[in-house]
Amino acid sequence: MQYLKMKLVIIQINILIKFKMKIKRSKITFSILTCLLIGIAITSCSPEDGIDGIDGIDGIDGADGIDGVDNSGKTYLSLTGDITDAEASEKISNDVGSDTQFITVKGTTQLTTLDFSDIIDNWELIEVIIEDNDALSTVVLSSVTDVSTDLFIRGNDLLTTLSLDNITQVGDYFAISNNAALTSVDFPNLKSVSAISIDENDAIMSIDLPLLESVEGEISIRYNIALTNIDLPLLASVGDFGIARNNAITNIDLPLLKSAERSLFIGYHDALTNIDLPWLESVGYNIEIGNNDALLNVAIPQLASVGSWLSVNYNSSLESLAFPELATIGGQIKLNDNMLNTSSVNEILIQLAGISPALTDRNINLKQIPGTVPTGDGQTAVTTLEDNGNDVYVDTP
Repeated sequence: MQYLKMKLVIIQINILIKFKMKIKRSKITFSILTCLLIGIAITSCSPEDGIDGIDGIDGIDGADGIDGVDNSGKTYLSLTGDITDAEASEKISNDVGSDTQFITVKGTTQLTTLDFSDIIDNWELIEVIIEDNDALSTVVLSSVTDVSTDLFIRGNDLLTTLSLDNITQVGDYFAISNNAALTSVDFPNLKSVSAISIDENDAIMSIDLPLLESVEGEISIRYNIALTNIDLPLLASVGDFGIARNNAITNIDLPLLKSAERSLFIGYHDALTNIDLPWLESVGYNIEIGNNDALLNVAIPQLASVGSWLSVNYNSSLESLAFPELATIGGQIKLNDNMLNTSSVNEILIQLAGISPALTDRNINLKQIPGTVPTGDGQTAVTTLEDNGNDVYVDTP
């Protein structure tokens, strides 16, 4: 049909050319006829959907549909102030589409539910900020798979439901903080994130990141006073790892963690009794495990290299500690103010004295509470370390 229409137009133009000479004295008449025929050509060659749309004369809108409605959405979605659930739902329906890249929901006073579940499959965004919303209780972003920069969920006091079931990657910083009513963090498909902080969420009891394998930057889990479980079964490498002041947690188990590029800090827990890092081999700078009053066991059997400080101190219940594979340490050694028994003190001293090349110019503190005097080979190791120019502090009879 389109071919026939086009052919008819061509015939009409040819006829016009043939009769040009006959009407050449009237240039205006010829121009008018030419414009009319061009208009016929344009309308005649249009696709047959023919249904007028809001952004097209004849209803053409690419792949969006024959009615010409533009479903690609706006680049930015912002919800603020006293917007209601109904108003937010309408705005999401009208403004969100495949082109939407930034979502900001900030400072709302009446919004209770934020649901993007039926918008787009496999949705990739640039930035998501949801923070300081007084009444927000439910956030559903289950269709989001990738956020290329930051994802912030912060300061939403009534938030109880957070659904990010299909998120696989966050390019920069992922922060979940100061959400007083949120009870769990569960991202079953998250594999990659540059840095993540889960801090100051008073009701969170569990953190489950079953597929997370590596974090280039920091993992921070702090001040979650109800937290009892952290599940990171596949985590193998991290830049910095900080777990602090989670008063209810009793066990920290990182079964596959092999390296921390910079630091590892575990401190200030009231109920923590066990730390198990069975495959940790190297820490680029510092290890600090301190002020965990109930801590009974620290297992780091494969630890071979610490770039700077090794500090395990002020754990007033800790009786045993060993680093049987430790071969390199770049800084000070602070293993004081625990309750290490004589066997542990002797074993550590012998291990440190046997490192090659020999440790020199180090501060080594193994004074315990109330006091554990090294004996036999342990005391011999003290002499060796001192002869090599180290300052060694141990309990004396």
